[in-house]
Amino acid sequence: MSVIEVVSGHGATATLLARRPSDGGRLVVAKVTNPEDTGRLPRNGADLAICVGNVVAWELELGALSHLRALLGALKPGGILGVVENRAADGRTFRQMMESRAVSEEHVIALAEVAGFRLVARSEVNAARSPSLMTLKFAKPP
Repeated sequence: MSVIEVVSGHGATATLLARRPSDGGRLVVAKVTNPEDTGRLPRNGADLAICVGNVVAWELELGALSHLRALLGALKPGGILGVVENRAADGRTFRQMMESRAVSEEHVIALAEVAGFRLVARSEVNAARSPSLMTLKFAKPP
């Protein structure tokens, strides 16, 4: 399994996922500070990309769509994008979301779909730890 984790830290999540005993795994940890960094990822090479808390930071830089499109290009057809973000309260405007550093599910889904992904699942797997966290799973079309 080839895993990309878009991080500002050490890539701990991807490291755990890439160490599958069945195939040895390949790990690409991408420290992204601008859309060009995301664009340098290998094309059509990854099975999975993980973004934890990146969408808000990208939106604050006005580059979320560029980053998501670059991740789409880095994933193999059928590849998965996992997104974990702080969930904004219902009815928040874009400005309020950016000020609170949280986004609505609808906003993330719309961005990902415009970039070319399709939503395949929503999960509350992190809700026990933090009810404000949303987890979304997207796929790159085959």
